[in-house]
Amino acid sequence: MSTHAQASASPLKRFVTDYPLIAYFVLAYAGAWIILLPMLLSENGLGLLPYTVPDVLALLSFVLFASFAGPTLAAYIITYINNGRDGVRQLLRRYALWRVGIHWYLIALFIFLIGFLLSTSISFGAHPWNATIQHWPLILGCWPW
Repeated sequence: MSTHAQASASPLKRFVTDYPLIAYFVLAYAGAWIILLPMLLSENGLGLLPYTVPDVLALLSFVLFASFAGPTLAAYIITYINNGRDGVRQLLRRYALWRVGIHWYLIALFIFLIGFLLSTSISFGAHPWNATIQHWPLILGCWPW
């Protein structure tokens, strides 16, 4: 970016261009908390707002959305600001690159679930699925049930 173009850019865009890693982590953290905040403030959270969030929705949004949506959206935003549409296209293409065999992708996808179920069965001494269903608030450890 030329000096003239950089001087005319907004302070926020200059910050993202100069410090992309810091901007990424701030956006990823903020994105995750925007998703988790309604659950945290609900009656089955801190009890500050007069609604309850179903347990299944709380678990799904915690695991799926807060863990993946915040960081992924932050990556797209930072890439778009720094590299434009071509950079986002290149980032999307990298999702489709198969550099190793399919079995390694399956291991990467399921190793967390297997470890989670194994540690649950060791902790609660029951069948892993039953223990997970019966004691999932205790496993998360962060909800005040």
